[in-house]
Formats: sequence, C-alpha cells, structure tokens
Amino acid sequence: MKTLLALLLLATSLPAKEIAKRITNRQFEDGTWSSKETDPEKRRAIERFYVLGSKTPYQTILYQLDEDMNPMSGIYYNARNQVFQKCTYKLDGGNPPRVIQEVVYNAQGVLTGTNNNIYGTRDGRSTLLSVDRYDASGNLIPRAKVTGRKR
Repeated sequence: MKTLLALLLLATSLPAKEIAKRITNRQFEDGTWSSKETDPEKRRAIERFYVLGSKTPYQTILYQLDEDMNPMSGIYYNARNQVFQKCTYKLDGGNPPRVIQEVVYNAQGVLTGTNNNIYGTRDGRSTLLSVDRYDASGNLIPRAKVTGRKR
C-alpha cells in the first residue's frame, strides 16, 4: 500500500508534459531567409523575414493556428512593426493541408483582394505552380509578362 501511495504521489508531482515550441528556418532563392517559431500551446506562429546579413526583420507575420497547427489567419507587420496587411486562409482537404486561398485585407480590415494558389506536380512532388490574384471586386489581375533581355 505504501508503494502504491508513493507512486501515486510521485505521478501527481511530476510536471505535465510540455508541448515543445518548434523553430523552422528557410533560405530563399533571392538570398533572403525566414525563421518561424511555432507555439502549439498558444496556437500561434511568428515568422520573421530577413535580408541576408541583417539581424532586423523586414517583415513579420503572426499566424493564428487551428487545433491541427494549420494557419487560419495572419497579421503582417513591416520593419517598423506596423500592421500593413491581414489575411485569412482557406485550406484544402489534403494531408498535409495546403493553403488554396488567401483573402487579403489592408491594415484597416478593408478587403483588397484574394490570392488563389494553383498546385500541381513537378519532379514527382506536389508543388505550388502559380497564384491567380483577384482585386477586391473579384476581377482577375493579369500576370506580368516576362520577356527576355535583348542584347
């Protein structure tokens, strides 16, 4: 009985299992990089974007996450820590889910447009192929044509 009581006392005195924060660093082709800290307990993530060699982020995004740690919304901050954009995200039913639409608002909460992500396969892997952008009225914004430089 004393052993059972001691085990019970020990079990109740142990700290609850802590949910670990996760940090993900990414490097982009243009030389910029980001560091994203995900906090499952608070259901939020903070991603900071940097220019190579800089210690001050030029952009920060605060994501609200759902119970599966997928983004539901984001608040975008500039280098002066001022809000310049807010977004909500719609996900597909994939595993893992992907953002299929981003509804974009300005800092005052006025709709400025939507971005619809087009996914496909490249080199045998699912990847983002393009983004269709629409203005606040729902009109497709034409993509800029890329032309080669003449020599």
